[in-house]
Amino acid sequence: MQSVRINDPVAGEAEVIFKSIKNIYLAVLPPDGRLRVSAPFGTPVSVLLELLAEKRTWVLKQRAKWAQCPPQPQLQFVSGAPFSYFGQRYTLCVCSGSRFDLRLAGSTAYLTVKDGADPEKTAAFVMKWQRAALRGEIEKRLPLWEARTGLSCSTWQIKNMKTRWGTCNTGAKRLWFNLKLVQKPYVCLDYVLLHELAHLRYPDHGKAFWVFVQSFMPQYREIQKRLNTPEQAYAEN
Repeated sequence: MQSVRINDPVAGEAEVIFKSIKNIYLAVLPPDGRLRVSAPFGTPVSVLLELLAEKRTWVLKQRAKWAQCPPQPQLQFVSGAPFSYFGQRYTLCVCSGSRFDLRLAGSTAYLTVKDGADPEKTAAFVMKWQRAALRGEIEKRLPLWEARTGLSCSTWQIKNMKTRWGTCNTGAKRLWFNLKLVQKPYVCLDYVLLHELAHLRYPDHGKAFWVFVQSFMPQYREIQKRLNTPEQAYAEN
């Protein structure tokens, strides 16, 4: 892939990534409203600047939407801190012990921190625990969605992503899922599984793509909103 940066006096700077695609796509990325343009190889910069100029109002609306969303709280490993697990909110109870451990009981997440461990090692343990939990759910749910849609991937992985809940390599039929999905309700995980599988048939977000998604999940718009709202915001309501 090749990339350049362009600038519009109103919309601001945008990163342009040239790919082997047919159409031009503009995205406003959370949480700060950065602009990313995906364009076919050989697209003139003048065409991209015209697109930004045409989309100024839309860009500003999208940025206003992201600005209204409260920031995603960072996980703190202290007693009393919130801990989200598939949409359920727990309260951390932290103690020290001979080895790391994390278990859920009632409304409490009991985290045992290994004696002498620093915050980085504690974070690494929690992420490993979350990854295993998310992997277990995907292993159960993805085959069900593959059977329903008639689409299947060749392989999938979990990684910690900042701006996307999932990605799809249509050529290799490879899917990636955001580790933070372990914090979201199961219906949000199901939506992302369906969304990425749908890209195996429809690479872009055209009308046919959304018709396909809606045929399996009519309420997908409400789920999108839930997916992009920090769990702490729901806990405080």
